[in-house]
Amino acid sequence: MKKIIIITGALFFLTVLLITADYYALFGTTEESKVVLQEVEFRLIDDVTNSPVIDARIRCFQKGRKNDVCFQRNSGKIGVVSIKIPRTQIITKSLFFEQSHRYTTTGSTDLNVMIMHLNYVNEVINYNADEIFGDEGKIHEVTMSMQHWESDEND
Repeated sequence: MKKIIIITGALFFLTVLLITADYYALFGTTEESKVVLQEVEFRLIDDVTNSPVIDARIRCFQKGRKNDVCFQRNSGKIGVVSIKIPRTQIITKSLFFEQSHRYTTTGSTDLNVMIMHLNYVNEVINYNADEIFGDEGKIHEVTMSMQHWESDEND
């Protein structure tokens, strides 16, 4: 009976020692990368009336990439446009624990966002891709100016 208690205690101690050593990454770590879609929201505001601008579209461009960089989705909020941008998530793992994770931008860090609307001047805004994701949950406000057509001035 005493032998069983000693063996159980030793196994428990070794298990705790193993988990603690792995928590501090004493056995080393590995890095795993995967592509994730991170969301960014823009609130579009009319510069004269301060009312929300609806039915706008967004395109994103990045140096070194041929295709559109972002995917627009319905945010469910009036005047708010939501986009998802693919980024690489690098996860550092030990045997039992996820030690840390970080994101890297695919391509250039300069992200050009074009906001398009038939009645407004198309805005092109340059963002640093690493900074735009720094404030998670933040809605970026964009003020849009009305498009003035030549036929409007003659009336």
